Amino acid sequence: MDEDHQELHWRTLLVLQEKLLTVKNILSRCSTPGAPTTHGHPEGIIARPWKYGFKKKSIDEAIRDLEIWQKQADASWFLILRMADRQLDLELRDGHSGVAVSIPSTLAIRASHQEPSSEAPSLTLPSDFPGMITCVIPFSHLKLVKQADPSLDQSGVYILNILDPYEPSHYQIAKKDVRNLARRLQHDEPKTFGLLQCKGFFSEKTEAHGVKHITFTVVFRVPQQLSTPRSLRDVLLNDPPGSLSRRFDMARDLVKSINYVHTFGFVHKNVHPGAFLAFQSSEDASLSVFLAGFDSFRKEDGRTRRLGDDSVEKGLYRHPSRQGLNPEAEYIMQHDIYSLGVCLLEIGLWRSFISYDSKGEKPMLSDAFDLPTELSQQETLRFVRTSAAGHLLLLAREKLSSCMGDKYADVVQTCLTCLDPDNSDFGDQSEFEDEDGIQVGVRYIEKVLIKLNTLYV
Repeated sequence: MDEDHQELHWRTLLVLQEKLLTVKNILSRCSTPGAPTTHGHPEGIIARPWKYGFKKKSIDEAIRDLEIWQKQADASWFLILRMADRQLDLELRDGHSGVAVSIPSTLAIRASHQEPSSEAPSLTLPSDFPGMITCVIPFSHLKLVKQADPSLDQSGVYILNILDPYEPSHYQIAKKDVRNLARRLQHDEPKTFGLLQCKGFFSEKTEAHGVKHITFTVVFRVPQQLSTPRSLRDVLLNDPPGSLSRRFDMARDLVKSINYVHTFGFVHKNVHPGAFLAFQSSEDASLSVFLAGFDSFRKEDGRTRRLGDDSVEKGLYRHPSRQGLNPEAEYIMQHDIYSLGVCLLEIGLWRSFISYDSKGEKPMLSDAFDLPTELSQQETLRFVRTSAAGHLLLLAREKLSSCMGDKYADVVQTCLTCLDPDNSDFGDQSEFEDEDGIQVGVRYIEKVLIKLNTLYV
């Protein structure tokens, strides 16, 4: 590990030591030592149950603090699994490895960075779903597949993610990339990673305007005890803001999912509210947000096609260096972090930066930008490509603190300026040229994930 990563681990362990001492002190006040033995030492501990009532709030807070610590420690530990280290593989393959047994996520992440064995199951699926219907998810390109007959078991519910089309000549390369994505998302812990579990994928031949393409569709499973998937865009447009706690929880879900996309070795390239799905818990009214929408993904060290588009609803979330039909910069993790910052800004202000006409179509910039209503499509695109980034940063600096507090606003500003040369956390790109791509992940955990995880109301 490099020095920054070692320092992050060391600080994480010091925090654990501090929190365990706090728990020990609280529990010691709820018990007394037993009678002394012949050796003068107390024989066990005698619990005083009535004292626990007075300490319940402190105990609950201590448990919450330990849960926060675990999330931070997981992110740092999982990042180690990206390292090309043969000794690490030997330790995890050892049947007696306590880590592999107690934290199965480690095996999922480590396996995702290795070549699949010849015994790996096929992930290719049929393109039809007999007896099931496909439903549109409002304000998203993702689709829902479920049983046509509501009286039947509804456990087989899936999310379809149609990827950007490929030219037929690129079929084999594209198929390998898509299979890698599907294989790496074979985990069964969606809530741990903020990423849905992948069932597999299928491909179809398509034609548009006389041009033939190959289109891949990735199939995700809907997590158990969760239902009613909605796009984050839909939630922002139609739900009341709710409590601050709810907004912090949603923001943490977003930050977590971006972290693990990169832990699994990808850049997403399509981070915006239409790519996030919010599911309602069957146990309470809480929402859990997951990242899908891998339309334009690629491996972090893979080739970049440098293709853009004229989409306002996607372009608003792109860094200025990635604007236009032929973006000037190659895509890196920091571009995803910038896009995340725009989404966090929307959650903090609780307003969608994209609005739609009465039919839910024709995306346009919302009134958050105070633009004239008579702007043409080309004028709107020009604003998105040249001026939107500055306007978003101004909103974060002037409006966000009063809604979410200074620390949340600082995290958002860090994301929005992560590619600026004068950003002290991410600005010097020469610091992030390590072979395993870990250094930028360490900085993200330290400056974004940990800071946001420690914010509670």
